[in-house]
Amino acid sequence: MRNTSCCADRHRRWLVFQVLLPLLRKKGTSCGQLKQGLKLGTGFAREHGQRLVRKNWRSVIGKSRHMNERRKSKESSVKPLLSRVGFTLVELLVVIAIIGLLIALLLPAVQAAREAARRAQCCNNLRQLGLAMHNYHDIHRMLPNAGFAGPTYPNDYSPLAKLLPFVEQQNLHNLIDFRITLGHVGRDDLPEALWEAARTPVSIFLCPSDGEKPLHDLTLPSGRVIPVAGANYAMNQGSGRDGMFNPGFGATDGLCWVGAEIRLDDVLDGTSNTLALTESLRGPGTSLPSTDRPNHQIFRARAPTTLIDAIEQSGDLSVLYSQLSGWDGTRLMYWLRGCSPTGPVMNGRLLPNSRIPDLVSGSAKVTAARSWHPGGVNACLCDGSVRFVSQTIASTAWYALWTRAGGEVESVP
Repeated sequence: MRNTSCCADRHRRWLVFQVLLPLLRKKGTSCGQLKQGLKLGTGFAREHGQRLVRKNWRSVIGKSRHMNERRKSKESSVKPLLSRVGFTLVELLVVIAIIGLLIALLLPAVQAAREAARRAQCCNNLRQLGLAMHNYHDIHRMLPNAGFAGPTYPNDYSPLAKLLPFVEQQNLHNLIDFRITLGHVGRDDLPEALWEAARTPVSIFLCPSDGEKPLHDLTLPSGRVIPVAGANYAMNQGSGRDGMFNPGFGATDGLCWVGAEIRLDDVLDGTSNTLALTESLRGPGTSLPSTDRPNHQIFRARAPTTLIDAIEQSGDLSVLYSQLSGWDGTRLMYWLRGCSPTGPVMNGRLLPNSRIPDLVSGSAKVTAARSWHPGGVNACLCDGSVRFVSQTIASTAWYALWTRAGGEVESVP
């Protein structure tokens, strides 16, 4: 406002000067004429100055109104943002519910994809072992066995130990002197020269779906404790229908026992109809009392193997519990030895993932192929192919897979 008034005063003085200038330049102008001109110029300047002030004031008011409107528009646009600085409790609950629903829908799919990858890796391991078995057969003209007879106890180097050079484990194979006598598993300590090999895990011997640690402590007969490495894959000892549950007691209807010299020519049922290797689960390496009821997938029952017929006929596990002396958690924890109850040789007396636990008595054992794969187990046939065997397979078809020359007309479904 002050600036506008100053501007108007200067303008009025300029107008008065413009009226008086012609009179001053004209000769003979009287004082009365100058007074009259000054009066007229002043009146004109006053009137014109008022108009200028009103005009400038209107422009100032207009600019002020415009600035006020812009400020109000900015405040109106910022105010909702300032008034909502967070989520309400209901909105948070809705978001959490949506996230939980998405997780519930996606988690099973993610787990299924991971299990499919683990199952594919397990199949690849078995396929490599099947190829190694064929390479071993080409060189030695026989399939790998569970060892040979020794002075007092079988020298039971396992079939997996014999396959080491054919699965790119030549250095580990060089650590094993197969001329060393192993001795009785329950009376003699493992020779110290074999300790390093015994405690070395081999990745191709392990199923990725089995989360059990690969190393467990083994207490030797002398009381010394050494770590030993386990395996998830075992060689076909036989169907178990012939009552041969100990691979050190003689020939069976399968492929692998102490002193076996089976060739592929002896597999009369056909290499595509006879099982060579299958998988099972490794135990935790501990034992439990008979009063416990642990997971039968990983614990074996310490009971006479002759009970199996009575258990299958009655379908009642109370027959087992009445003669149970404890639970053994050392299944497949020792890949170096084949005749040991912890070694990688097994029979097919029980169906895959059977609800009946494995039985173990001394070196004799009644076993089942077991895995954490949903619905069944992987198996490698004598022709090197790998199949997934459902846990609902018929018992006749399952037993036929374990015999090399039983004459059955059965194949993997």
